Order: sequence, then C-alpha cells, then structure tokens
Amino acid sequence: IQNLILALDGYAINPLTTFSLLEFIETADIGIVTEQDLTTVASILYASVLQTNFGVDERSIGPIIPTTVPLGFEATINRELGVDFVFTNPNSTTFTLNLNSVGTSLNASITGLPLIYSYQTTVSNKEEFSPKTIKQYSSFVDQNTVRVKTAGANGVQVTVIKTIVSGKDVLETINI
Repeated sequence: IQNLILALDGYAINPLTTFSLLEFIETADIGIVTEQDLTTVASILYASVLQTNFGVDERSIGPIIPTTVPLGFEATINRELGVDFVFTNPNSTTFTLNLNSVGTSLNASITGLPLIYSYQTTVSNKEEFSPKTIKQYSSFVDQNTVRVKTAGANGVQVTVIKTIVSGKDVLETINI
C-alpha cells in the first residue's frame, strides 16, 4: 500500500478528465497490492472527492463492511470482477491528489484553486438488518433436514448527505 500511496501522492487530475483507480494501477509500477489495500485507498479517495464538486462515475460497496473505513464512505475494488472507483474533474483547472500515511492512518486531500462553493458530508439514518432466511425444498433431501449453505450476517445501511454551501447559505442537499 505504501507504493500505491507514493504513486498517487502528487498525481494531477487534469481539467475535464476522468480518473480510474484500476487504470492507474495498471499503468503505474507499484508492485503487488491487495484488494483490501485498493479498497482502503479507493475509500479515502471517495471521501475526499465528496468534499469537492467532482462527479463520482463508478463506486461500489462490498459484501463485508471494512473496519478501517467509516460507514458510508467505503468504495470497494475488485480487479477480477472489474469493480472500479472512477471520478471526473468537471473544472477547467487542474487539481492534485495528496496522500500520506501517518502511523496506521491514511490521509488524503485534493488541492487546487478554490471552488466556488463548499461541500460538507454527513452520515445519518443508520439501520441494521438481520440476515434473511431463504428456504428451499427439494425431493432429493429428507423431510425435516436442514442444511445451511451460507450463514447470514447482519447488514447495515446509512444515508450519506452532501450539502452544498455558499458562505452561510445552504444551496442544495443531496442524498448520495
């Protein structure tokens, strides 16, 4: 992950261009990096992108809640399935990705000319769900026989809200 952070630190996001994390790791010489490392970096990039007017073109969540990422800000990467994190810079100026690690923490920011509005994100409406039971009946299985193929796990859902602010005035609130 350290090689990935070093490769991304200082990366220029040119005007009106799209950034794909999977395309970036294919072109950069970063060595071996795990899906978990890519997911951690994609998640911190996603949280940073939400603080701008950048558009998120592709973001996926995985079946497991990552312990290293706050709920609502996860962005899963899976090279085998082609699951990517992609965003676009809609501005007419270049912005720079800044990443660094401090101990076990990963910090990211996007720097460039000031944006017209400020963007704030909040997480609310946390709901937890119990696993669902799916019953299948078959003539090949004896009556009252129970087979568990996959044990369920609790799920969780949150609402991520992006607020666009001009000075002290709230211009728009968007459910992400």
